[in-house]
Amino acid sequence: MNYDEYLQKCRGLSPDILLENDNLYSNPIRLFSPKSYSSKAINSLNSLAKSVKTTFDKGQRDGIYDDSDVCCLKDIWLYENELKDICNDLVSKLEKNMFGCYLYVDKIYIYRTKKIEIRESSYLWHYDNNPNEIVKSIIYLNDVNQLNSPFEYLIDANEKGVLRKGTRLGTKKWDPAPNDGRVEDEVDALISTSNYTNVKLTGTKFTTCAFITNVFHRANPIIDGYRDVLNIRVKPTTKKPNEYINRKWTSSYEVSGAVNRNPELDWRSGIQTNKDFISIIKSMIKKLFQLNKNNFLSFK
Repeated sequence: MNYDEYLQKCRGLSPDILLENDNLYSNPIRLFSPKSYSSKAINSLNSLAKSVKTTFDKGQRDGIYDDSDVCCLKDIWLYENELKDICNDLVSKLEKNMFGCYLYVDKIYIYRTKKIEIRESSYLWHYDNNPNEIVKSIIYLNDVNQLNSPFEYLIDANEKGVLRKGTRLGTKKWDPAPNDGRVEDEVDALISTSNYTNVKLTGTKFTTCAFITNVFHRANPIIDGYRDVLNIRVKPTTKKPNEYINRKWTSSYEVSGAVNRNPELDWRSGIQTNKDFISIIKSMIKKLFQLNKNNFLSFK
């Protein structure tokens, strides 16, 4: 089953979710102002932002991964209560605003972008090559202007985000992206036609951008200041979980961010590590071997 088919199945099994506009694919980027959050969520965002800033400012080695282009918080569960408050607000909006079905959070990242000399990785125009039913939301944890790494994306003449056709759709098709999803020349060509425009998202702290991960997008290098970000990824599900995030199915940098090709493996399947994936492949090979063996015996 591919993810678009699974989304329709999820919608059919989410009777209490009323979809406000069925335009997930034609309007793949949604902006939420800080005012859209409840006071409880704002209090949790303020608490999270303050604590995260202290951790990154001090450069506490036991608390962060220091990557080449970002500093990443190791343990998101230090802020479990805050994250639950924030997700209760945001994810319920996404259910009604974008998906029209139950959602759960499978990934949360908290990071600070760094000054870099050469654009590479996420600083290049790219798309994630996930199924179009995978949505990330980035929440600025401080004010962001043109100088401190605004998120950038491409819009068309109707001011809607532009989706790149992906090659990973689900169990029926799952191919790697050409050039690892980097599309600098393609975006430059689109912008040159005057029908497309690049937008750098600036805003006060807690400005939020939810987007299908196959929109053309990129990060920008820090010129002055800093940018701390809370990144939340959601997936559709046929069964409503008791809570949006949970240690059993929500992970961060400690587990690969690769999306599973089988959309039916949802929160009830738990976090699938590389070891789990290898076990699944071995099981599939074993079943295939047994099937072929049985067919061979039947043929004889």
